[in-house]
Amino acid sequence: EKCARICHSSKNWLIKILHKKLDSTLEMNLKEGDKLPSHEELTQELGVSKASLREGLQQLSAKGIIRIKHGLGTIVATPQISNYLKILSPRLITKGTTLSDLFEARKYIESITVANAVERGDAQDFKELESLLQAMDTALKENNTEAFLRKDVEFHSCIAKAGKNLVLQELLNILNELLLFHENLTQRMPGGIEKARNYHQQIFEAIKNKNNEKARRIMEEHIQDVQSQRMADLIIYCDALGTGSVAGTFFSVGSALSKVINRYSWLKAKAELTGGGIENVILTGQKRIALGITQSDVAINAYRGSREFAESYSNIRAVCGAHQLDIQIFALKKNKIETIGDLKGKKIALGATGGDSQWVSRIVLESYDIAETDIMPQILSISNAIEALNEDKIDAVFYLSGGASSALSAFSKKTAISFLPIETEKLHDIIEQCPYWTYSAISPNTYPQQNVSIPTLGVPCILITHKEVGEDAVYSVVKSILEHTDEIAEEHPAGAEYCFKNSLRGVTIPLHTGAKRYFEEKKIITPEFKNGCLSGKSHLIVF
Repeated sequence: EKCARICHSSKNWLIKILHKKLDSTLEMNLKEGDKLPSHEELTQELGVSKASLREGLQQLSAKGIIRIKHGLGTIVATPQISNYLKILSPRLITKGTTLSDLFEARKYIESITVANAVERGDAQDFKELESLLQAMDTALKENNTEAFLRKDVEFHSCIAKAGKNLVLQELLNILNELLLFHENLTQRMPGGIEKARNYHQQIFEAIKNKNNEKARRIMEEHIQDVQSQRMADLIIYCDALGTGSVAGTFFSVGSALSKVINRYSWLKAKAELTGGGIENVILTGQKRIALGITQSDVAINAYRGSREFAESYSNIRAVCGAHQLDIQIFALKKNKIETIGDLKGKKIALGATGGDSQWVSRIVLESYDIAETDIMPQILSISNAIEALNEDKIDAVFYLSGGASSALSAFSKKTAISFLPIETEKLHDIIEQCPYWTYSAISPNTYPQQNVSIPTLGVPCILITHKEVGEDAVYSVVKSILEHTDEIAEEHPAGAEYCFKNSLRGVTIPLHTGAKRYFEEKKIITPEFKNGCLSGKSHLIVF
């Protein structure tokens, strides 16, 4: 019923239709974890295009009604109230929420949750709170600030849970998520953490002794004390991980990274749809997202303010190396387009707005003496490009992908396509011009009916952040990702590349201090790095 009210109030007609479809699937006794019909079946039944279907499904996924899992399809999920309340975050961000706003809201909410805990808390709640206090003591003895702060947040969440009001509990979680990505996350005055531990003990005793007035007073004093140790008011920005279109690698991998970060750090990340690498740099530079995936060449050009960037984004920093993308060039087999040279005079999809495919595509075409005036360029997302190719509205597609594209895999199962190789000589010339790119190949059987290796151009990616994001926060992100590679790979094959071996691959801009600290501890930073940035090649920045 909650899903129905939200979906029916949506202005997106497709969400309404899809919700009706989900209602009918539930009548078929589908339960959480069951798989929905294929995209082909849904498009036919709903009478919509695949691109529109994917957009609608993604919005339902954001609301927790379904889960989209790479290689498994669309899975029925059980929506949680938090899925809907989290929609508040972007709204608060765009309004320019300040620290004072957030702490004031937190004080009001926690004065109620602690009072509720006094009235409604039971023996099990007291046991959990006491266990968290002991864990904080252990963290203090080990001088582990990160562990202490995790237990600190859990302690406040446990009090809200003891208050037995789910709405207040989820609202408190949202406020904590917004506060946690503030740059001054872990910087407290000397003795600040010990002070917090003392407040926690007093709050616990007041709850256990059923002293309502004292519990509220100490909670408000505690929150005021924490606020006094923070920096002056700054705008709070979204804790989003910028990713590309729903059919692309960026989104699939970004969703996997978010899960690992959420599971193994005290931070909260969620994948947000964007136009791709170029837009991610802009959003990161403007502090509108905390993390973004982009290509090495995009990062260096953004940092310098060159190529497609009219201004310098010198405030972006590298977190770690990411997966590699390959430029995949394909056409319908029936049209007998077999080489890149055959593309002169053709309608070609060069990539989506906000992505790097357009630039890579143009340079590849130029190596074959094909100028943009020699073709009819189309700027389309991969979903729309495949749809246009199928309808003979375009002749070929250039697309950057890390491994197989789910949209192209589905399409090539029923339609014969030809992949166009890039000749070795041309690759050599391109890499001489752009040394941040590499030789690569689309491995045999990456796609149905593709049984030979296709030589192509590799474009390494990196994970980026803003320089003002807290050092401990970025340290925790790097640690979570690089120490849980297998779990990222379970979600998407390209996740296997988020490993120690590739941790500095493609890093063309300075490392964030939190990332540098982690790499130094693990002895990963090598002599090629000078002041946190890969050197030794003319295109890279050295400080």
